[in-house]
Amino acid sequence: MLTLGMALIGRPSLVVLDNPLAGIDPSNKLKLMKTIKTWTEGRSLLMATRDVDEAEIIGSKLAIMH
Repeated sequence: MLTLGMALIGRPSLVVLDNPLAGIDPSNKLKLMKTIKTWTEGRSLLMATRDVDEAEIIGSKLAIMH
């Protein structure tokens, strides 16, 4: 949560997150996904994650790298 807050300081047009949901329990993970989606509306979000389901919920466009 702290790193998300730091990434959003100053209302940047591009938000970069590196695996922000790693190590979070399932109930809080859903809350954090909703928070990320809400606070990044109208901005570009570049997020690295290992879970495609998370990426589909949060993002509107996905790129999968192998």
